[in-house]
Amino acid sequence: MEQSRNATLLDAISAALPESEVYWQTVGGIQIVIAAVAVAGNTLVGCTLLTNRQLRKNPNNILMANLAMADGLFAVVLFFTGYWNTTAGLYPFGELACRLHIVFAVSSSQASNNILAAMSVVKFIHVGFPFSSDKILQPVVIGAVCATCWLPPFVWNFAIAIFSIGQLELVVSICYPVYTDIVNILGLLGFCFVQFVTVVIATGLVLRIVRRHHKSIGVLTVGIAGTPSSAATNTGPQTSWKAVRTFVVIVTAFLVMQAPMYISNVLQTICQCQSYDLVYVSG
Repeated sequence: MEQSRNATLLDAISAALPESEVYWQTVGGIQIVIAAVAVAGNTLVGCTLLTNRQLRKNPNNILMANLAMADGLFAVVLFFTGYWNTTAGLYPFGELACRLHIVFAVSSSQASNNILAAMSVVKFIHVGFPFSSDKILQPVVIGAVCATCWLPPFVWNFAIAIFSIGQLELVVSICYPVYTDIVNILGLLGFCFVQFVTVVIATGLVLRIVRRHHKSIGVLTVGIAGTPSSAATNTGPQTSWKAVRTFVVIVTAFLVMQAPMYISNVLQTICQCQSYDLVYVSG
């Protein structure tokens, strides 16, 4: 009964895909070329930023190097995806490599989005708090930000990929769908928790800066020569709270836009792992 259901599902999936081998070979070839260019370009950018001592002093350059690594990792995965397509969908590397393929593809994409968001926050701190940004963006802080961008996607996706393996018989077949739903819910709650903690820490940091430095934060006026004018005036706490409100709006908008991506990526990870279970079970 189970094998019949799996075979029916696989037939439906196969019927929805193009059957032409030329089509898949063309798509795979294009993906391999794009992956090769992306790996070379991101490697060059990352090495340039990390090997130059002067460039490493800029927090934005550190985040840009991490972004290059995330995009480069995704490009490496894309190379295997292209090779996979040239074989007309027959994955030649085995089940474990197949699951790692999914995890690295989804996780590197999420890490890339997280790093882009972190770059936006760093830029906001530079603009909103020009007098204290150097004290805030210490190397330790930037390192913690990078770790926050990388670790949550990989930890949760690895957990989902491992605990959604049906053949390991972690639970009986009757409880397996419920178990998968539990893992899905835990994954979503984990992402929400990480984002919530990030917002709380960031907002608390901004509020602390405002309380300590609200007397020295003013609006910089730019002179004709393009340098900050000495006529910077003190605008008091009102401008500081306006900066805080702007920061909260930016972070909230980012979370709202990111939520569908996180949900879809978690579901995609589970669904893809389950589809490969079907392939190996039915095969």
